[in-house]
Amino acid sequence: ASLATLAAGAAHEFATPLSIIAVAAGEMLHTLKKNGGTDCPELFTDVTLIRDQVKRCKDILFHLAADAGDQMGEPFTDFSMDTLMENLLDTLPDSLKNQVHYTDKTEGIIIRMPLRTLRRIVRGLIKNALDAAPNKPVLVECRQDATRLYIEITDNGSGMTSDIAARATEPFFTTKAPGKGLGLGLFLAKSIAERFNGGLSLISEPDKGSKVTIFFGLQQVATSVPEALHG
Repeated sequence: ASLATLAAGAAHEFATPLSIIAVAAGEMLHTLKKNGGTDCPELFTDVTLIRDQVKRCKDILFHLAADAGDQMGEPFTDFSMDTLMENLLDTLPDSLKNQVHYTDKTEGIIIRMPLRTLRRIVRGLIKNALDAAPNKPVLVECRQDATRLYIEITDNGSGMTSDIAARATEPFFTTKAPGKGLGLGLFLAKSIAERFNGGLSLISEPDKGSKVTIFFGLQQVATSVPEALHG
């Protein structure tokens, strides 16, 4: 917990000077473009490199803060589950992307959440499923009922015993080899879901695979609820 707090704090501290560098580099680049940039091609290249590297650093800090359970003040945006999944699948290699079989049963509902944070935690759950079942299909289904929005990830892996499944959402608990994960994926997914009046459930049996369901309160995340779901 102390390491997570330190990581989140460091991410916030570095974010401010990086933003200042980004603004300064942007002004320099604008001036160079305005003057044609032909007199100082090396300087033009250097400024562009600075902006690219600052963006990379900010992305790293975002992921560091996300691993610590912090959203770095990410704004809420409106999007559909199709948009979320398209955005997410684009981050996977083609070899893994083809293993993910996605079904949307949400009737195109628009939700309002921090998109990058949700994409990151769902991607982590899908990556866990892909690791548990190499070269086997992973099923992702998005659905809703009158009160909740669900994202279900099902794999055909080796599954878990009841004692391991019971501890799976504990922070820093992992069955992966050292260096393969911190054991925070399920814990952070559950924590984020609970902020939106939701939670996480895990169903797993040895030799029968696992199903992880992350769910959110529909009233907390939906911009509007279809009439068919009322009452």
